Amino acid sequence: VTVFANRWKNAGLVDVFWALGLVGMAIVYGKLGHGWQPRQFMVTFTLFVANLRLAWHLARRFQREFPKEDSRYHSLR
Repeated sequence: VTVFANRWKNAGLVDVFWALGLVGMAIVYGKLGHGWQPRQFMVTFTLFVANLRLAWHLARRFQREFPKEDSRYHSLR
């Protein structure tokens, strides 16, 4: 991700992969977590759906605004 972000001079792609990483963490929690199974499933499912939706939203925004970098990253650069 860093290679593409540096090549394109656009760090907005990092947001998408951050959200996808949280989707992966929800799956890991669901597989390895301990506790009451119904609650574990509800928490896992909620985190999975919420972060998948966030990743989708961020990917669409990145694609729509691609040549232009998000102002947060632009000011840091």
